[in-house]
Amino acid sequence: MVTYAFGMLSTAALALVMYLVGSFIVGKVGFLRKYYIPVPVVGGLLFALINLVLTMTGVTHFTFDTTLQSVAMTLFFTSVGYMSSLSDLRKGGIGVVLLLICTSGLIAVQNGVGVGLAALFGVDKRIGVLVGSVPYTGGNGTATAWGVTFAEEYGIEFATALGNAAATIGLVMGGLLGGPVARFLATRRLRREQAPVQQAGEAGDGKKSDKLNYADLFDVLITLFICMGVSEILNPYFAKLMHLISPSLTLPGYILSMMLAMITRNVRELVFKKKISAAEIDKVGDIGLQIFLSIALTTLNLATLFSVENAKIGVMLLVSVPIQAAIVCLYVCTVTFNVMGHDYDAAVISCGHTGFAMGATPTAIANMDTFCKKNGRSMKAYLTIPIVGALFLDFANALLISLFIGFFS
Repeated sequence: MVTYAFGMLSTAALALVMYLVGSFIVGKVGFLRKYYIPVPVVGGLLFALINLVLTMTGVTHFTFDTTLQSVAMTLFFTSVGYMSSLSDLRKGGIGVVLLLICTSGLIAVQNGVGVGLAALFGVDKRIGVLVGSVPYTGGNGTATAWGVTFAEEYGIEFATALGNAAATIGLVMGGLLGGPVARFLATRRLRREQAPVQQAGEAGDGKKSDKLNYADLFDVLITLFICMGVSEILNPYFAKLMHLISPSLTLPGYILSMMLAMITRNVRELVFKKKISAAEIDKVGDIGLQIFLSIALTTLNLATLFSVENAKIGVMLLVSVPIQAAIVCLYVCTVTFNVMGHDYDAAVISCGHTGFAMGATPTAIANMDTFCKKNGRSMKAYLTIPIVGALFLDFANALLISLFIGFFS
């Protein structure tokens, strides 16, 4: 079988072409617009399916250089940090705490279901977390990190393959389910008087209509890339500090960059009295998000779904997907939605929670963006989801995974 390797720039170019294809398809298919399916999910998944068919039939196989995917993801999360002023953080304080409680509850439920499935299939109950919160809330990075731990400490060699296969399905499901969940909550669970009111100064797509200023835009780019560069230098030391807390605690590389951007924003505002324009940060972050998701989904290796050689484990994985997806939807529609206020903000937050409970935080933001462009922006959701999803989610997940593994060891 012939293998073709896409380089860094050609990978990005292909992903952006698929973004345009996805945009065209969404524009023509009313069902996708009705249920708020993000454009990168449509275009990226289409190519991923084509690549799977070509690989499985032995025609050809593509490999990709995803360097720019990591850059775009870090740019997005750094912009989230730079968007966070102290006044905004104070406004979202109680919401962050409540969402973190909801998220921790769902992590426990996911692992409980995973352990139950492991018991049902007669395998080591610790393997249950590999079809629980490790891949679904944690994603591929967490699945890989814990896969190594399972292989080295428990001799479970297929752990990485199982976790990554589940995370791959989860990323797709997170992008497909968020919109329908938000639509259900907004149309079935909200009273008419709870419909969103368009804020003054907001355009019809739910974003602020401020005109972009070139000087401010360039200032934002300079600041974000400096934070990203400094975090790249400091990340090895930060990782060692995290391992002192727990040997299995591995946080994404963007966390430090996001924290630096948050500190930089507030120092510039409070000490140097610099006025920071949100419009430019928002646009830069949105570009990073769309590029990241386009590359991530276009280069998605669906063949990993067939990499679990143990037939019993493979069946357990396939059974876990619809069960975990149904539980996530049920949980966010009942627990998250009601705890977060049973209003429009809660519906958007539930949309985002669905995204990172099955996929990743960028998927959560993409879900909310797609929904809010048609229905109005929720400032509460855009304050709470990025903070919980990017800053606190990995800590809570690592703690609860360790508790489950320790309990069944």
